[in-house]
Amino acid sequence: MFSAALIHDTASEGIDSVLPLMPYIDWTRYYRAFDMDTFELMNMLRDWAAEDGLSDSERTSRYTSVMTWTRALDGAYADYYASVLGELYEKSEAQFAWSCFGYLTDEQQDEVIYLLAYDLGIDSDEMRGILMSVLDE
Repeated sequence: MFSAALIHDTASEGIDSVLPLMPYIDWTRYYRAFDMDTFELMNMLRDWAAEDGLSDSERTSRYTSVMTWTRALDGAYADYYASVLGELYEKSEAQFAWSCFGYLTDEQQDEVIYLLAYDLGIDSDEMRGILMSVLDE
C-alpha cells in the first residue's frame, strides 16, 4: 500500500532508506501531499542512478529501477522526470538503451521512450530507433 508520508519521511533519511519504497510510489499522490519536495526526491533518484564509478551492471540496474518508478506522473512533474531520464541517457546511452529494452515491459518501454523523446524534443518512434541503434553498436 502506498504511503506518501512514509516515502517522504524515509527520504529525509537518505537515498538508501527510501529505495525499497520506490516501487510503490504514486507520483500524483506524493506531489499532492508534498508538492515541491517531489523535485527533491526526483533529484535524489537522478543523483543515485548517475553516480560516478559504477560498473556497467550496477548502472544498468539503477537505470532500470528509475525507469520503472513512473507510476502516475503528470504535468510539471512528468516534464521534470523526463529531464531526469534525459540526463541519465546523456550520461550513458548504452546503459540507458540496455535497461530500456533488456528489462522493461513493452508498456514501460513506451512510457520511458515517450518521456525521453519529450525531453529531447523528438518523436517517440525516432527515439525508439535511436535507442535500438545504440544496441547495435
